[in-house]
Amino acid sequence: MKNVRLRAHRYTNLALCAAVALAFGAVGMGLGCEANPPQVNTGGSGGSGGTTATGGTTKTTTTGQGADIGIGGGQGNNPNTGCEPAGQDDDVDKDGVTPAQGDCNDCDANTNPNAAEVVAEANPDKPDDPLPEPADEDCDGLIDMDDPDLLPCDGSLALDSESPTDALYAIGFCDKDKNGNLKFVKKASWVLADGLPPGPSVDMAKFHLGHGLVDHLGDNNVPEEGKRMLALSSGTARNNNEPGFFSRNFNKEYSSNPPLTFNGESPACPGVVVPKSSVQDAAGLELEVLAPANVESLEFSFHFFSYEFPQFICTQFNDFFWVNFIQGNKNENISFDANKNAISVNAAFLSQCDCPPAGPGQCVAPPNPAPNQPQKTFDCTGVNYLLGTDFDGNTNVSLPGWTNGSSGWLVTTTPVTPNQVLKLRFVVFDSGVGQNGQKDHNVDSTVLIDKFKWHAIPAVTQTIPK
Repeated sequence: MKNVRLRAHRYTNLALCAAVALAFGAVGMGLGCEANPPQVNTGGSGGSGGTTATGGTTKTTTTGQGADIGIGGGQGNNPNTGCEPAGQDDDVDKDGVTPAQGDCNDCDANTNPNAAEVVAEANPDKPDDPLPEPADEDCDGLIDMDDPDLLPCDGSLALDSESPTDALYAIGFCDKDKNGNLKFVKKASWVLADGLPPGPSVDMAKFHLGHGLVDHLGDNNVPEEGKRMLALSSGTARNNNEPGFFSRNFNKEYSSNPPLTFNGESPACPGVVVPKSSVQDAAGLELEVLAPANVESLEFSFHFFSYEFPQFICTQFNDFFWVNFIQGNKNENISFDANKNAISVNAAFLSQCDCPPAGPGQCVAPPNPAPNQPQKTFDCTGVNYLLGTDFDGNTNVSLPGWTNGSSGWLVTTTPVTPNQVLKLRFVVFDSGVGQNGQKDHNVDSTVLIDKFKWHAIPAVTQTIPK
């Protein structure tokens, strides 16, 4: 996991600067003090005693954006112009952690043991700002890519692991505390669509086939980082040649309630509503996390595959990939297309597909619609990601030349509130009820999830192609 940050003009040796100033009696001496190299920020002239000191060309407060500090004239009478570290039991930056408790920079509220190590990134809203210098946000003595928190941690995982903690490692959640335990994670659980654990009526052998820590899917789907990625499936989360694989229609024979915010609708299919009571064969992972003190958003990548293309477009049968985000008063699905379609065969992202004549182009599906069944036009860009998977052909002999479909890799971001607990639930499920009342346990869908990371900059809730 590579966490990323936006930190302008970081000063990591403010305590040293203050100590030098005191040692040399720097009141009125004009000692310019800076932590960053000269090409990033040059020290300004010291202020006269009792006036505002000037310590560089950038004027910021001590809220993780760094701070100016002018040595010479002290801190002046403006509390927003600088920071002077105090005693070991003081909390100058008001982040709730003192130097005695491990705060390695008491002039930066975004640097303390409750923070996540992050890597600098540019602020898209301020393109002229310089890229910040590397820093040790989590105060473990390691900076950026020297910190194992930012490196993959999934090299030794087994495909069929039943540990939800291993699933976190597979998606790139690698922050650990000094004892080697997962940092920030309060709980990780295998769940059904509503967030509850599988009950006694669930065949757990079948349930566990719905998740896998795969090192590939087909010929061309490999992890976005590290050696493994999490696969969740309403069928079996396996490659064709792996133990437990079952093609297309794997009936796990259990039901669950839907996610709280699920309404069964896709705006792309007006008037078509999947009954909320029809959720079947769900496979989900839920994590409960204390958001790090310095982050403002999170990100993850995913790739959705479905056997429902091309026959089941805009029908009462619809598989979904749902990502429930819960924090404070927010409880919503955060992965959807520009028209608010949840991730399914009806969303705008489905682009890996083919139809006669073979080759990239537009495919109108379904090819043989039922009465009153809408058709949609899909911009099929190719089948590279389908090759070698069980989705690269179509088992319906009446549809020669058609493949099943996938979305390609997509990236979801959403804002988070630091220092607050959040829940993130990834779940895929079958849904739908036929005219005979039979519920949908067939025509399965699979999702790959990888490359989770924290950001120290804001983000909007959106999903975009990689």
